[in-house]
Amino acid sequence: MTKEVDEMSAASRGSAVMAYAVIDDEGVQHSLWFLEKDATSEAAMVGGTVVRLGPPTLTDAEREAIAWFSIYSDTPGEERHAVVLANLLERTK
Repeated sequence: MTKEVDEMSAASRGSAVMAYAVIDDEGVQHSLWFLEKDATSEAAMVGGTVVRLGPPTLTDAEREAIAWFSIYSDTPGEERHAVVLANLLERTK
C-alpha cells in the first residue's frame, strides 16, 4: 500500500487529519489538499504555510445540548432531526 493510499484511507476514516490547507502570508486560504505532499508542493510554489485540518470538535456544553435535543425522537415530525443530532454527537466523539 502506498503512502498516498494510507493517507487517503486515514482521511476517509475520520482520523485526526482530514485535509491540508495552504495559507498565504496574509492568512488567506489559498488551496485545500487531501495529501500532505501536494499541500507542501503548493506551499513551496506560492510561499504559503501548510495547516493540518482535523475533524470539528465540540465543547462539553455543545455536546450536552445536542444530547438533550437528540432524545426528542418521539415528537411527531421531529424524528429525523433527533437522528441527525444523535449521529452528529456520535461522529464527533
